[in-house]
Amino acid sequence: DLSRRVERDAEDLDAVTGALAALDLVLAKAHLSEALEASRPALNDEGIVDLIDARHPLLVDQGKVVGIDVQLGGEFRVLVVTGPNTGGKTVTLKTIGLLTLMGMSGLQVPAQPGSRTPVLPRVFADIGDEQSIAQSLSTFSSHLRNVVATLADAEPGDLALLDEIGAGTDPDEGAALAMAVLETLLARGVLVAATTHYPELKAFALNTTGVRNASMEFDGATLRPTYRLRLGLPGASNAFAIAERLGLNRDVLRRADTHLSELHRSLERTLREAERQRTELSAALEEARVAVADAARATTEAEHDAARARDEAQRALRRARAEADELILQARRALRQAEEASDRAAKRSLVDEARAALAEAESARAAAVVPVGDAPKASAPIAIGAPVLIEGVAEPGTLLSIDERGLADVAAGSLRLRVPATQLREAPRAEPAIRSDRPVVQGSASSVPLQLDIRGARAEEALAVLDRYLNDAAVAGVGRLRIVHGKGTGALRTAVRAALSEHPLVRAHEPAGPSEGGDGATIVHL
Repeated sequence: DLSRRVERDAEDLDAVTGALAALDLVLAKAHLSEALEASRPALNDEGIVDLIDARHPLLVDQGKVVGIDVQLGGEFRVLVVTGPNTGGKTVTLKTIGLLTLMGMSGLQVPAQPGSRTPVLPRVFADIGDEQSIAQSLSTFSSHLRNVVATLADAEPGDLALLDEIGAGTDPDEGAALAMAVLETLLARGVLVAATTHYPELKAFALNTTGVRNASMEFDGATLRPTYRLRLGLPGASNAFAIAERLGLNRDVLRRADTHLSELHRSLERTLREAERQRTELSAALEEARVAVADAARATTEAEHDAARARDEAQRALRRARAEADELILQARRALRQAEEASDRAAKRSLVDEARAALAEAESARAAAVVPVGDAPKASAPIAIGAPVLIEGVAEPGTLLSIDERGLADVAAGSLRLRVPATQLREAPRAEPAIRSDRPVVQGSASSVPLQLDIRGARAEEALAVLDRYLNDAAVAGVGRLRIVHGKGTGALRTAVRAALSEHPLVRAHEPAGPSEGGDGATIVHL
């Protein structure tokens, strides 16, 4: 019965099994990615290998692993890796091959985000020693058989990984064979990563277009490899240093050194010196990066502190201005009360006191101005009596004096202000007036006309002119004034009379008589 039920639902069971297998594969990939701390590589069909901090998958769970940066493809299609034994050359080849295959299989790779892996037709590998007594294969023969197969089958776009190419035979002949193999694969358009100890291959990489040197870093101080890959620089084999670290007698090492050719010794010294300088430069570069980061952080903090200080200063100035506004209001009230006093002698004394208090309050308010930016400063000292502008104050004034502390006394309308001289700049000379249909009214504290004509002006402009005119008239001792505002819609007349009713210098006002303009003008008594 069970078999019949299975047979009846076989198609559905196959579909479910396939779906479960696919889901299991996805979960397995996710678990592997998490275990390897992997990231998704950017796949490309241009034959570009660009691995950032790449790690061999089988070494990730063995503790701290030194990642490598690898670039292969594009301008350089052949990478020749040199360096000491046990330095990581073979692991580098395996890492390149494994991560390329992982990317092609839809797996994430143990490298930093931004890494790129190619989609290739095939990957050929000759890694390790496959010598066999049973098959009469020596080290050289086992390597050569794999190289022969690679040369026979590799096509443009394939990847070939060749470990210790040309090793296991006479060094001169092995180096010559290795160079010929690399030249053939390069001409065919195959990507190649090869390891070697042959100095001839280091020179070949330096002098051949499309071939690039790389080396495994060696710490000359500790006589140990660091396992970091350095692109663009060949590496020394450091065989004597490694042999000494492993316990070989120093007398033997000294005797061995006498058998080296002078050319070989010179090359090894040059490579070691280049390695030392590169290490020092890398350390200096890292120190510079840290210093730049610290400076940028300090600059940002200083900018934030300056911004906070500016905000606090502006808040303090706004508070001071509000307090000054309150003082002005109180002074104007006192002036109005003084003018309404019945005793003439007491009235004059109270008026003088109230005016002094008002001038002091307005001076305080003028000093409490929020900075409006960098005002241009005078390039030469301003002459006493010259017209000046005060930074942040719209009303122009006349410079009266500057004391030894750098404080300037300025007459601005009916006010006398004391401000730092650094806040002054010379006012531009008045241009000749241009005739216009629109009336323009100007007043003077030394010669005040008895009539102010503001017809055609906007209310806001007219009231500002009116306020200055009243101040100048009061200073000049004028008692009766005529303000011509016209009839029109009555808006300007209403605004003027409302302002006169609130102005502390105005004792009374009434419409002009028929002979003085009637309702188109207002008579003011100060």
